[in-house]
Amino acid sequence: MGLSNFAHIWCMKKLIFVVFIFLSVQLQAQFYDLGQDPAGVTWRCINTTHFKIIFPSELEIQAQHVANMLETAYLPLSASLKSKVVRIPVVLHNRAVISNAEVPWAPKRIELYTCPAQDDYAQPWLDQLVVHEFRHVAQYSKINSGFTKVLSYLFGQQITAGVMGVFVPFWFIEGDAVCMETAFSQSGRGRVPSFEMELRTQVMQKGMYGYNKAVFGSYSTYTADRYILGYNLVAMGRLYFTPALWEQAMNRSAKMPFMIVPFSSGLKKVSGLRKVKLYKYFITQLDSMWRAQDAATPKTSLTLVSTKNNKLYTNYTKGNLGTSGAYFTVKSGMNDITRFVLIDSAGNEHRLFTPGSYMALSLSCRGNKMVWAENSYDVRWENRTYSVIKSYDAKTHRFRQLTHRSRFFAPALNHKGDRIVCMEQSTTQMSYVVVLDARNGEVLRCFAVDTGDFVQMPSWADNDKDIVFVALNRFGKRICLLDSTDNLHELTTASFMEISQPQKIKNRVYFVGAYSGIDNIYVLNTTSNQIFQVTSSQFGATNPCVSDDETQLLYSDYTANGYRLVRAVIDSLKWVPIENVANNAAKLYEGLAKSESGVLDFYKQGKTQFRVKRYSKALNLFNFHSWGPISVDADNTSVKPGFEIMSQNPLSTMVISAGYAHQWLKPTQELYAKISYTGWFPKIDLTFKYQFNKQDEIRYDEISAQLAIRLPLKLTKGKYSFMVQPQVALAFYDVMGRSNYPENAFSGYFQTLEYRLVAYGLLKMSARDINSRWGQMLDINYRHTPFGGANLGNIFSAEALLYFPGIGKHHSLNAYVGWQQNKAVDFAFSDLITMPQGIDLSGKRQTLVGKFAYEMPLFYPDWSLGGVLYIKRFRAGLYYDQAFAQDFERNIYHVNSVGASLIADFHVLRFLAPLSMGVRATYVFGTGRLVPEFVYSVNFNQLYFKPTFSRFNN
Repeated sequence: MGLSNFAHIWCMKKLIFVVFIFLSVQLQAQFYDLGQDPAGVTWRCINTTHFKIIFPSELEIQAQHVANMLETAYLPLSASLKSKVVRIPVVLHNRAVISNAEVPWAPKRIELYTCPAQDDYAQPWLDQLVVHEFRHVAQYSKINSGFTKVLSYLFGQQITAGVMGVFVPFWFIEGDAVCMETAFSQSGRGRVPSFEMELRTQVMQKGMYGYNKAVFGSYSTYTADRYILGYNLVAMGRLYFTPALWEQAMNRSAKMPFMIVPFSSGLKKVSGLRKVKLYKYFITQLDSMWRAQDAATPKTSLTLVSTKNNKLYTNYTKGNLGTSGAYFTVKSGMNDITRFVLIDSAGNEHRLFTPGSYMALSLSCRGNKMVWAENSYDVRWENRTYSVIKSYDAKTHRFRQLTHRSRFFAPALNHKGDRIVCMEQSTTQMSYVVVLDARNGEVLRCFAVDTGDFVQMPSWADNDKDIVFVALNRFGKRICLLDSTDNLHELTTASFMEISQPQKIKNRVYFVGAYSGIDNIYVLNTTSNQIFQVTSSQFGATNPCVSDDETQLLYSDYTANGYRLVRAVIDSLKWVPIENVANNAAKLYEGLAKSESGVLDFYKQGKTQFRVKRYSKALNLFNFHSWGPISVDADNTSVKPGFEIMSQNPLSTMVISAGYAHQWLKPTQELYAKISYTGWFPKIDLTFKYQFNKQDEIRYDEISAQLAIRLPLKLTKGKYSFMVQPQVALAFYDVMGRSNYPENAFSGYFQTLEYRLVAYGLLKMSARDINSRWGQMLDINYRHTPFGGANLGNIFSAEALLYFPGIGKHHSLNAYVGWQQNKAVDFAFSDLITMPQGIDLSGKRQTLVGKFAYEMPLFYPDWSLGGVLYIKRFRAGLYYDQAFAQDFERNIYHVNSVGASLIADFHVLRFLAPLSMGVRATYVFGTGRLVPEFVYSVNFNQLYFKPTFSRFNN
């Protein structure tokens, strides 16, 4: 490469650095809002040396535990990065059933959602959250040093989040945290075979993918997520080069972000290899380890259940034995949304039901009846969700929701199909084994387990009286049996070996275990207390379903194209005693554990009892976290020179941005303030703006203020997402002429009142869908000037956007209809509806617009041009627009246009957010004009799929 070309690319990267820092940081980081808890929650707080724990009053015991764990982890978890961790607030949310946690950095905080998941590994949920999430705090603290620290005085917390997001790969951020949760505990994802399974299978069956494809995903091929990829890469780096490899990469990213590729530079300083070459080296070494493991692993025979020929990655999980050789199963993958299907004896698939937000591993079938758990959403509060039990009869096609506003998980039908056993998790972290009436969801029986236990995947024994489940506590996992008289029997002792999905038949309990370093089916003989290995899968076996006569085993076996449904004959003579089962896994976790200070003891004697204080929401409304010499409008993603300061309180109930902005290449300036309060049932938005305008020698000022009250109601049911939002807004505008202001121009004030209703219902989307295949969106708006000042009359508009499935699998037919009536008096309101493409019909008395579009994917090339460009998809659109309008002199207009677009979805310069960019050409009938356009969008919300660009939602 010539020197001039190199300089050109380097300068381009510097420009991208500046643009992405301000766009990604300010448009995403400081407005990162995870939602609100119900207004009635009473909050308390604990102040420790390094943390402020904010929690609902009923979670005091858990908050004390979290406070002690964080202080215990403070030094060990930051040591290998050599970071000085800043004081940070921690917020506990206990009313959501989603198992999650986040560490946003603008404003900085840790948000922990306390409800565990049914597939948690052998470590209490809060313990693993603290280790994993605090490591993210250590990462941010490391970045907030050197040159980035200097920048933070100019920009606040947003610049730290920006440098991290732009220069540090996501796979390292998450992979490093997974390494820590593994090294500092006796469990962690790094010790769970199913965690590495996807990458191991892909590399062995399909080979190593290019770096860009592995990191940014693909529409054509399934790729492991950043947690899996990151763990393996970071663990290999520690194995081959010690922790100094990653510390140096982070150090350079913090101190020299102006290098554009500081992370790679830091890697090369220690290893001699940059990021991409290091990736290839580590995957090559892992491939050798995994093939050695494979060669030492015997394989048991199995028979593949005949299914539809799926060319794309598809999973068949939770298989259940039906009648006449049929199988019930959950089908999911890249090409479609999750479905419940029946596979008949000839291998034909019959779609039975499409669930809503299905909770994985929760389907249970007996006869023709199916039950499962789904997420259910609160009408208003994002941080209050539920897990409800639903049922479907495949014979009568009758669907029922059995429970409402419940926290029931992992339902399992008994053999008669008249009772359901499930587990309930309370908001105070108590676990219960619950029996429900399968007809109406009534609670028939409830058993509270020990305080420290978490119940996983209960199921009925073959006698329909006893219940087996996995209990998880600080000592690991064990299999338990609850008999009909509520006596609890421990069938195994607690250990940190990963076990799950128990099923009891006679004196045997079948379950999934990780003893061999690969997930397989095992059996426990409750009479002899012996454990045997039943299957030996190449990559991983799960979801065992044993026939009632104990002759057939149905399970899911993993391949690089997803889980396939297989069956095997049960032959106890071929079972392998557990003492003869060898673990030939790569065991990267052993090196991790040796490189750190040892397992953290979160249950040691002499724990501190911290003082608990009342947390006042009113006194903690303000938290100014970021500022800087630039102004950002998050509503229309515009960036202007100026100054802005931002605030967001720890509970995310009030967000403020205020500052000064100057229009690009124009003498217009403004002072503004925006306040959004979301702590009450309605959301309240207040905006103020004072604008200084200059056109040639004419000067005039504008003052505007608006108070808006909106009520976003989430009414999601099943596979459709529904939302209704009524809104009322009162606005005041005042135009004040200054020097050389024309006498005939408007001067004075007017006040407007707006009533608006926005609603939508959209079918959930698969990874490949461009738009929802079925959906409706409605926007009705009425504005008038009923108060003093100038009279703008009124304007009414109604818009509808309809989505229909196209001819092809992921094609989309869209129809838009907009009608507007503008009854101006002194002056006219601005238009509210979308106008035809390439045609200006603004300012008309009445306007009716119709738009039709057909959007479709063309192909998925996965083209990569080094670190410059990675193209994942090309798609095209055809559209036709037509409009009728009447102006204020009663003149009639009839216009139409037709056009086409070609869009590419890609990543540029390995920036984490995908871009959509292309060309659009519109022909306007009657004018002979062909109007070319350049179109683009940056999708900060979807890192892998579904780019946001559409001509209907620019």
